[in-house]
This record gives sequence, C-alpha cells and structure tokens, in this order.
Amino acid sequence: MAETWIARCNNLQFNFNRTSKTFLVYFSTSTGIYQMARGKITFDNGTAVRGPIEANGVGSDGNPITQIGLNPSRNLVYVLYDNPTSTEVRNGDFCSTQIQSVQ
Repeated sequence: MAETWIARCNNLQFNFNRTSKTFLVYFSTSTGIYQMARGKITFDNGTAVRGPIEANGVGSDGNPITQIGLNPSRNLVYVLYDNPTSTEVRNGDFCSTQIQSVQ
C-alpha cells in the first residue's frame, strides 16, 4: 500500500510518495491547483524525506543545488542548498506545518 506524506503552506502543496520514491509540488491559486515541479526521493530515513527537483542543476561537487524535504516529527518543510561554486551546504526552514500521512 502506498504511503504519501502531504504538507501545505505558502500556497504550495508537497506530496511525497514514499512507496514510489517520487514527489510532486503544486501551486494553489484562486483559480485552481497546478503542478509546478516533481522529483525523486533520494533520502528517506523513516523520519524525514528529501529529494532534488527534476532538471535541477548540479554544483561543482556533482550534487543537486536545491533539494526539498519534509520532516513530520518537526512539522517542517525544509530546503537543502548546495552552493554550486563551493563546498558550502546550508539548510533552512521553508515553513512549519502539519504533515499528513495518507495510505
């Protein structure tokens, strides 16, 4: 059975399907909800999931520049940024929100 983690904040919806190892990002407007990005989950430790957006560039170290992640235990959507011109990696909170698990 598929398990999907869903988070909503800042007019965005994040659907991470842990079974298929994929995710979708939707943008919500007054006229509807539109898919704006997708990607593959490359990190899943059971507590948090994360992955780069499809067609995202890579930095000088070959890693994706930007990844999106969900951490239900912290009610957090976060961003992992790998500076493309150095070895600096930073992460930051995108928003705090309830993350729903749907089977």
